[in-house]
Amino acid sequence: MLQMFNHGVTAAAIFWFIAMLQERSAGERAIDHFGGLRKPAPVLAGVMGIVLFSSLGLPGLNGFVASSSSSAECFRWHGLPATVSVLDCW
Repeated sequence: MLQMFNHGVTAAAIFWFIAMLQERSAGERAIDHFGGLRKPAPVLAGVMGIVLFSSLGLPGLNGFVASSSSSAECFRWHGLPATVSVLDCW
C-alpha cells in the first residue's frame, strides 16, 4: 500500500513538472532547447531533483521505505526467486 501511494505521488509530480515545462516552452520537447533550468529556476530544479531521486528509491526519501519493505517481504516469502531477480538486474 505504501509503495502504491509513494509511486502515485512521485509519478504525478514528475508528470506535473513535464507538463509545466512543456507549457512554458511553447510545446518544445527537445532537451537541447531548454538551455538548463538551474540558473533561471533554481527552486524548481531542486524540487525536481528531489522528486526524481525519490522515484529511484534513494535512502532518506519516500520511495526508499516502500521499496525496502517490499523487497524484505519478497525475500522473506520467496527467497530464491527474489535472489535470482536481483542478480538478473546486475
